[in-house]
Parts: sequence; C-alpha cells; structure tokens
Amino acid sequence: MQKNPQLTQVISLSDLAGSAEEAIANPRHWLERAGAEAALLFQG
Repeated sequence: MQKNPQLTQVISLSDLAGSAEEAIANPRHWLERAGAEAALLFQG
C-alpha cells in the first residue's frame, strides 16, 4: 500500500482524548463516524 501525502495529519492530544471519551460514551456512533471518515480518506 502506498502512502498518500495528502493523508498526513497532525492530531493533538486533546483531539485524541475527546475521541476516546466519545468512543466510551457512544461506541456505535463513534465507529460509524470513524468508518465514514476512513472511507473518505481512501476513496479515489
């Protein structure tokens, strides 16, 4: 699999913490959103 330079992102610790809180509080919604974001990253 080739790396796409457009996919390189910087994720802050606060983003990770917020994502973890959301995943614990509502795992189904978090998984759906994460899947949709991944689909957007890998299309095309």
